[in-house]
Amino acid sequence: HCPAPVEKIGSLSDGGKWVCGMDTLLQRPGCVVYSFGCNGDTAFEEAILKYTPCSVFTFDPTLNDTQRARVAAVPAIHFAAIGLSNADGELVIKGKPRPVRTLHTLMQENGHAWIDLMKMDIDYGEWKVLDAMIAQGRRMPLTQAQIEFHVVRPQAAIETMAGLQALGMQAFHVEENNYCTTCYNRTARGKYYEVSFANTHKDGSLVLGPR
Repeated sequence: HCPAPVEKIGSLSDGGKWVCGMDTLLQRPGCVVYSFGCNGDTAFEEAILKYTPCSVFTFDPTLNDTQRARVAAVPAIHFAAIGLSNADGELVIKGKPRPVRTLHTLMQENGHAWIDLMKMDIDYGEWKVLDAMIAQGRRMPLTQAQIEFHVVRPQAAIETMAGLQALGMQAFHVEENNYCTTCYNRTARGKYYEVSFANTHKDGSLVLGPR
């Protein structure tokens, strides 16, 4: 269990994430939040900005003009039309080549050594991103992560979850996403899960900074 109150932040339906310690863990000076994949919905980012001193960095290379305008209407959000992947370069997403970076590269470009919270909803791209991080064998540079998993191959998902746990990422909240009405179709089978992780030492205490 996360050692602080856990609450759903942002939309109560699809897009909201279960976060630990809004009033404690996310109140330190210099707090940093990365949000990957917003789909033009800024409810999560706006809640973080309203209730914490965190700087919020949102990344999504797939937004249309209307969605970009919604994000731009919240000037405190640092937005970049860049996706998250396991390598720097371009990746075809939704039928078009889009710029992508690794988490390490984005943190370097933004001058960050640690992320207090990372939200990830990148439509099946999470697997190669996380598997690449696991393969590096280093503790992730973040305190907690809220990830939407798009599970098509359950055994592979179990292996990735085990790899995350081996790095100290412990799940403290799991919710099946039954809100996304466009998620289930003939070409995108499987189930979606919202899983929240805390970065822990082997004794279970939270990792709150670089180790």
